[in-house]
Amino acid sequence: SKKNCMGFISELKPDVVISCAGALVEYKDEYIYKAEFTQEETCAFIAKARENHWQALDLSCCGLYDLPDELWELTELRLLFLGNTHFSESHSENHFPILPRKIEKLVNLQALSLGYMGNNAPVVEYSRPLNLPNLRFLELYDTYYPQLPEAFAIPSLEGLATNRLLEFPTFLCSLPNIRELYLESCSFHKIPARISLLSNLEHLSLSGSQIDALPPTFLKLTNLKHLNLRG
Repeated sequence: SKKNCMGFISELKPDVVISCAGALVEYKDEYIYKAEFTQEETCAFIAKARENHWQALDLSCCGLYDLPDELWELTELRLLFLGNTHFSESHSENHFPILPRKIEKLVNLQALSLGYMGNNAPVVEYSRPLNLPNLRFLELYDTYYPQLPEAFAIPSLEGLATNRLLEFPTFLCSLPNIRELYLESCSFHKIPARISLLSNLEHLSLSGSQIDALPPTFLKLTNLKHLNLRG
């Protein structure tokens, strides 16, 4: 679930990336695998993260059916994984139904992954955009939102990775900082002419999507360096 997140992780350069459920743990140049944690151990792990001022935390595949309130006290976090992985087992998958507005307490968050949650995509409380002023990258790969919630219309967003959308999320055209868009295996056939407003767009992947044609305004994307239209 982290494939499109890795470029942003390298930019953030967190000193510690800690994983709670059998995924990669990186401390400086060492790599360790941890055993899967119970929910109680996960809460204890979050408490340890707060005590040690961790800036990155991976809670993928922890079997979370609710997100503990203690998580929102980690205000120093810059990188947070809350989804699953493509190889996770059903008993360990996260299935929390709601992404609460309390996530807005994570004011320093720069990258958020909610990938590989399948048809259990969490509902975002309220419809207004999340107030996460420093969020730069959002990963929703293989977490199925037929229509992307407008709660993700976050002005600071620079990159978005998602797939299987039924409609192009037009609100993206109002996010001037977007540099990377991965909209793969989607069912929409057209891209709005307003995509030309994304003057900072450098990477666009529509791989596996059903695009009939690109709008004439597409030529105004003068900073575009990489375009993927492969079927």
